[in-house]
Amino acid sequence: MKPRIGYLHIRRDPMKIRKVYTFQAVAQLEGAELFYFSPRRIHLETRTTSELPCPSF
Repeated sequence: MKPRIGYLHIRRDPMKIRKVYTFQAVAQLEGAELFYFSPRRIHLETRTTSELPCPSF
């Protein structure tokens, strides 16, 4: 099972954040899965997130 790394940011679209590309590249090199989520996508009752896919290379 791959380790998962979550990236919390206030923007809705991860494609508009340059840092995500760098984080995704490093996560791939380390064999981890990077996922993006915003505060609106956090469900406190169920302790889950609605994650968005990060850009892939």
